[in-house]
Amino acid sequence: MVTKSPSSVANDADITAEKGSTVKKRSMRVPTKEHKAKREKMKRSHMNELFLELGHAIEPSQQNNGKACILNTTTRLLRDLTVQLEALKKENAVLLAESRYVTVETDELRDENSMLEVEIERLQDELREKTHSSDSDQPTSRSTQMQDQPIGPLYVIPIQQEPHPFTDAENTSAPPNPPSIVSRPHPRYPSPSDSWPLELLSKHQTAAHEGSNASKP
Repeated sequence: MVTKSPSSVANDADITAEKGSTVKKRSMRVPTKEHKAKREKMKRSHMNELFLELGHAIEPSQQNNGKACILNTTTRLLRDLTVQLEALKKENAVLLAESRYVTVETDELRDENSMLEVEIERLQDELREKTHSSDSDQPTSRSTQMQDQPIGPLYVIPIQQEPHPFTDAENTSAPPNPPSIVSRPHPRYPSPSDSWPLELLSKHQTAAHEGSNASKP
């Protein structure tokens, strides 16, 4: 029987070890490929489910079987939503500006209202003071007017009554007299124009008196 050298035995061991490692590697590569295929399949099925849900969410009334159609519709909707979002942002900015303006106007009106209330209170106080002062000065003014008013002399004029020639009994028994047509004479006083007859009379009297004195011895 031929004996092998130690070197040949070592080489045989290395060869058998390499063969075992290659077999193990082959046996491990097969399941990794299978797992990768399964993962890809699961991923595709999940994507298909997502596309179906997206298609139902975009247009529930229509059945979109094509992924390209679903993607186009989704892109169009996103574009429209983006435009609407920009428009809403602009409207929001305008509304914020108007809200600030309204707030400023409200503050100004509140300040003006408070100033008007203060002015009204001041005018009411002045009116009360004036009315109080006028009421307090009114009796004093009346008393001063009564004191300053001069009191003139009082004249008593007697009323002359004509004597009644008849008594009340006669007046009651006698029939009423008819109204007299003759008017009552009124007293007449001499005026400056009536002074010349008096002067003539006085001159005539003086002439007659002188003549009587001359005729005496």
